Amino acid sequence: MRLSIFTLIILGFCMHISATGVSQSVSFTGKKVPLIKVFNAIENQTGFVLFYDAEILEKMPPVTINADKMPLASFLTELLNDHSYEFSIQKRTIVISPKKVVTPASLLWAKPGREVRGKVTNENGEPVAGVTVTIKGTERGAATNSKGEFVLDQVEDNAILVFTSVSYETKEIAVAGRSTINMEVRTKVSSLGDVTVSVNTGYQKIPKERATGSFTIITSKELERRTSPDLLNLLEGMAPGLMINKSANGMEGQEDPSILMRGVSTFGSQQPLVVVDGFPIEGTLSTINPNDVETVTLLRDAAAAAIWGVKATNGVIVINTKKGKTLNPKVTFRSSFNMNERPRLSYLNLMNSKELADYEKNKFYADPDPDFWPNRITGLNARDSYTDIYGAFFDFEEGKITAEERDKRIEEITNYNNSKEVEKTYLNSAWSSDNTVSISAAPSDRFNYYASFAFLKGIGLYKGDNFKKSNVNFNTEIKLTSKLTLNIGANYTVNDQDISALKRFGAGSNSDVPGALKMLPYLRLRKADGSANALPRRFSNEMINKLNAAGLMDMNYYPLNDFKDYELTSNTNTLRLQSTLTYQFSKALSFNLSYKTEKINDLKSDLYKEDSYEARALINDFSNIVNTNTIFNIPKGAMLREDRGTTTNYYIRAQLDLNHTFNHDHRVDLNIGLERQRSVFDNTMDSRFGYNPVSNLSFGVDYATLSGAGNKNPVTGLNSQFRMADYFNKKKLDDRYIFYYFAGSYTYKGKYAFSTSARINKSSRFDPSAGLNKQILASAGVKWDILKEQFIKTPDWINQLQIRYTAGLTGNVPNITTSSMKTLAYASASYTFGVPMLSIGSPANKKLRWEPTLTHNLALDFSLLANRISGSVDLYYKKTTELLGQEGIDPTLTGFFTVPINSSDILNKGIELRLNTINVNTKDFRWQTAVNFGFNSNKVGFSTTNKNNVIGAPKNLTGYAARTFFALQWAGVDENGHGLLWDLQPDGKRVKIPAADYDNLTFEDYKVIGSIIPKYTAGFSNIFQYKGWDFSFLFIANGGHYMQSDAISDDYFSNSFGGSGFNNLPKDVARRWKKPGDEKNTNVPLLDSYETNQYNWSDINYQSATFIKLREVAVSYLFTKKQLGQIPMNSVKVNFQVRNPWKWVENSKGIDPEAHILQFGERTLPVTTTYTLGILANF
Repeated sequence: MRLSIFTLIILGFCMHISATGVSQSVSFTGKKVPLIKVFNAIENQTGFVLFYDAEILEKMPPVTINADKMPLASFLTELLNDHSYEFSIQKRTIVISPKKVVTPASLLWAKPGREVRGKVTNENGEPVAGVTVTIKGTERGAATNSKGEFVLDQVEDNAILVFTSVSYETKEIAVAGRSTINMEVRTKVSSLGDVTVSVNTGYQKIPKERATGSFTIITSKELERRTSPDLLNLLEGMAPGLMINKSANGMEGQEDPSILMRGVSTFGSQQPLVVVDGFPIEGTLSTINPNDVETVTLLRDAAAAAIWGVKATNGVIVINTKKGKTLNPKVTFRSSFNMNERPRLSYLNLMNSKELADYEKNKFYADPDPDFWPNRITGLNARDSYTDIYGAFFDFEEGKITAEERDKRIEEITNYNNSKEVEKTYLNSAWSSDNTVSISAAPSDRFNYYASFAFLKGIGLYKGDNFKKSNVNFNTEIKLTSKLTLNIGANYTVNDQDISALKRFGAGSNSDVPGALKMLPYLRLRKADGSANALPRRFSNEMINKLNAAGLMDMNYYPLNDFKDYELTSNTNTLRLQSTLTYQFSKALSFNLSYKTEKINDLKSDLYKEDSYEARALINDFSNIVNTNTIFNIPKGAMLREDRGTTTNYYIRAQLDLNHTFNHDHRVDLNIGLERQRSVFDNTMDSRFGYNPVSNLSFGVDYATLSGAGNKNPVTGLNSQFRMADYFNKKKLDDRYIFYYFAGSYTYKGKYAFSTSARINKSSRFDPSAGLNKQILASAGVKWDILKEQFIKTPDWINQLQIRYTAGLTGNVPNITTSSMKTLAYASASYTFGVPMLSIGSPANKKLRWEPTLTHNLALDFSLLANRISGSVDLYYKKTTELLGQEGIDPTLTGFFTVPINSSDILNKGIELRLNTINVNTKDFRWQTAVNFGFNSNKVGFSTTNKNNVIGAPKNLTGYAARTFFALQWAGVDENGHGLLWDLQPDGKRVKIPAADYDNLTFEDYKVIGSIIPKYTAGFSNIFQYKGWDFSFLFIANGGHYMQSDAISDDYFSNSFGGSGFNNLPKDVARRWKKPGDEKNTNVPLLDSYETNQYNWSDINYQSATFIKLREVAVSYLFTKKQLGQIPMNSVKVNFQVRNPWKWVENSKGIDPEAHILQFGERTLPVTTTYTLGILANF
């Protein structure tokens, strides 16, 4: 409510100023000054905005004028009196246009002409003001007003009208005796998709021709061609070197893809800095509504990004939101509906029912001695659960059934495959609906505004996954006086999610994939009558009967209903407020004071209802029986765990700007300023037991006893210890910075540009007593426009040729939990004293330093054949030193065996290519192509990683690419089914050794597979436009990286005992060695938990992760104002889009790297095709 009242006050104040506060007189004295200088003086003194064709005015000679408080109209009349131009004043806009001149001679012989009226609109059917309409071959003309309208007198029937504008392409049309001519103009394009805009670094706006750095600008027009509520989806493939790496589809906590710009510059977080309207944000890109975005600028090299200092090493994404532009209010409505195909579980490539039964038989009778076969009388299965297949074997070995009956029962069991039942029960055809309405205007030159409201709603891939998000965005610019301007921005986002329990539970001890996706294929979720079927999990039926007899909770597991017994929710609301007050001392000098506050409230709530399996298991684990009385130390009822997090960010900036052109040839732009930033992260986790959701009451628990001595269940005999850290936590982090910065550029005659920047960074994460809390970063760049050199003669078909070179130092700060101070964390209860205790999470590191990155960038910008071909090539060299890496330390000094030390370094080299072509460009048809390509090669210069201990997960090892896989060299299987490995001998020969002896191998015996990080990324798009039709497609590719393929595991039964249920295994297990002779046909050893690890870590189990995807195909049709007739709309665009309809993968197993856990070798839900129907309407 405070914000609303404040906004109303500001709006009322600005309207008052707009009505009364504009000067109507001009004072100016000058001799032979350029006309543009006079126009600037008029805008500064009156607040009016001038529309004129800059190309024509450049030809006008300098003017001499002397005026003191002269009325505006009189001043303009005297100014233009000797020139062939006239003016008109429309509200707060002055339109300069050619005079309607008719010489006496022409008048004498002129044929009687007609009056011609018309209206000029753009591609979207919106009126365009300031377009000059002239009669070809004469100086007679007019300019369009705010409604796009124009009037010309005495126009001959055979005349030709010429429409010209700085921002739109020139068009001609024959009058042909008509009195009304309406014209549609197209935005002038310098290169594909790039309307003439400035580079926005977040601190300053630099015209492209003066920018020395490496950047990519993506405009709203390009974003609007595609449809997605996710801004990252729209950016993919649009910029060279921007890598959006998606994997583990459908996995909780992995919904947000990783973003890489120019490789790996740190072993910590590699996400680029995100800046919105001049300020870094703490929230994610998901808080940005793509429909509010005007431009996205990617700053890639040091000259472009160094101004952001220690947070710029990973690149900077600068987002500039939309502002009001039109005199009359413009209302836009955009809506889309997205539908996904239901995932197919066949992609997981697991064993079928018969293959699994064969595996279970092999497992049951694995030991040749019957005394060591499983049994449910005295063995583990007297307590632990077992499958129906094992049940048949138990009944046979106990003499209850014959072999024929056993085989018949197994045949009946394995004749069923539940994949279709599981898909329909657990998975959705996901859908979402996205709607945005916005209103914007600039009713005067003193005030503009933009406001929008967006609502997104849908369901996810799993049953129980629901989400809705609301976003409100508002910004305004108010010119309080002729020199003082106020900018205000506000953004509020609410994101509510219901999280399906299916993806939270059920993963095995060696699996990250939800157990619901890996259910044993022969299990039936339903009985014959449709009711829920009890399936094996954790305890055997015999043990469940004992628990029930003792009065404990029933431990039967009903997966058909169990996932409905949880309410797992996540609520995040983000409020961002910012304002900038700018005082313009003169046209060249200004001062601005900016402030931003951002607050993120996050609540994750996990309600385990009393009937849920997890709640029942927890209650039973900590129950006891005293004198036949059942004691529930964890009270019966639901369990509620709430994790609350609050992030509060404050940011203040003071900046002085100087932008001045003198003697026509010299242009200077300077910025100097200081900033203070503070972020406070506060997190609390609390839990309640015996909770009643209706009354909101709960019961106390003796945590000291349960987390100290623990509890032994008298029925199962299992010991349990309460882990306080799983249910209670409290932490607060305070992060502070101070920055002093300078940025400047100088341009000479538009052909030489020089830039430089420097920034002093101070952080609270470092020890100030040693001076390590300060870091100075700087950059410099130069740009040469070759075509502007008179001594260089180039063919006419070369339109642009520029060379850029930059060098600079950026930086990175360590993770906030790594600092020069001790980090305390709430851990558990003291086993000795039985009270809660705090433990040191990380030791103090007084020598902790920044991670500096030195970058060199050499680039060529070009444009050929009348700008039909354009692009750029960038070569970069990027070295980061003093990277944080884990290093061994004497544990008696700190209590830790390893600590993070600034000891590593990494080198990145790469090339980036941007190529845009306009293949065909006629009146009705246009075909455009864009190619964006980035290649990166990196090498770790030094790392403390032990090279003899690098197999398994990807490692950072000296001399190799970051996160490289190293593998054992598999040598097959011996006659007993045991795995074999190659061992390199001193004489250079290789011999086979048992896989069990892999500890005897050294680094020389390993094989280098490659990095998990793609070496190259590419985007290839084509756009076809025919009249109102627009057809486009986008291919994307990532390649040069590797993944572990389908890892196998023998932890089959321990998974169920651990409480997660039985999990099916990869189909490769069916190809395992079973009998002598199989070694000739398979590389998969007999299943043994030790040897299967060696198999998983061997070279035959790694595959290329390279892929090419047809990411999007879209078609749209634009209905113009003319076509809509009396409908009160300026334009309507209807579009249909298909996402992910086709893919190609290089690996032989058909694994989609975007649906795979690359480093652990597990498939996730497949990426399904998305269909989108949308509408964009302008009023």
